[in-house]
Amino acid sequence: MVQWIAESLRPFVQQLAINCNNDQDNYLPFADLVCGDRHEGFRGPLCGLHSLLCASEADYLLTSSCDTPMLNASYGESMLAALQSDLVSGNPPALVYCARSNLRVHPTHLLIARQSIKSLEDAINKDQLRAMDWLSSQHPAYVDFSDQNIFVNCNRPEDLKSFESDRSHKSPD
Repeated sequence: MVQWIAESLRPFVQQLAINCNNDQDNYLPFADLVCGDRHEGFRGPLCGLHSLLCASEADYLLTSSCDTPMLNASYGESMLAALQSDLVSGNPPALVYCARSNLRVHPTHLLIARQSIKSLEDAINKDQLRAMDWLSSQHPAYVDFSDQNIFVNCNRPEDLKSFESDRSHKSPD
C-alpha cells in the first residue's frame, strides 16, 4: 500500500517523505526521506506531521496516511489547485487545506504549511493529541472531493480485498 500512496503523491511533490516509527529501512525505497517521530511514545498523527514538517524545507507538505490505497492523482491535483487558487486570487493562503468527502473530514489528508510547526508543537506539549481537535483549531480550508472511495481506510490486505469485493458487487448507478 505504501508504494501506491508514494506513486500517487510523487508527481505533486519535490521531495517524498515518509514518517514511520518502525522498520524505517523498509520504507527507504519509496521515499527521499524517512523520519520517525521527534516525540517519544508513538503519540499519533500530530507527532508524525510535526516530525515531517521539521524534517522538510518545503513551504507546504501534501500528506496522506498509508492506509488509503485508493488514493489517486485527483487528490494531489485538487489540493494544490486550492492553494493555487488562493495565491492567484490574492487571498492569503490557508495554513491547512484539508480533504473532505460527503462532509466527512479526512484529518490525515492535508496540504499543510510549514508555519504549522509551532501550533502542532504546542498541541503535542499540552498532550492535546486528537487530530480532529487540532485541525478544527486551525480553521482549515476544506477541499471537497466527490469520490469518497479514494479515502477508504484499509489497514490490512484483507480490508482491501473486502473493499474491492464490495465494490465489484454494487450495481452501477
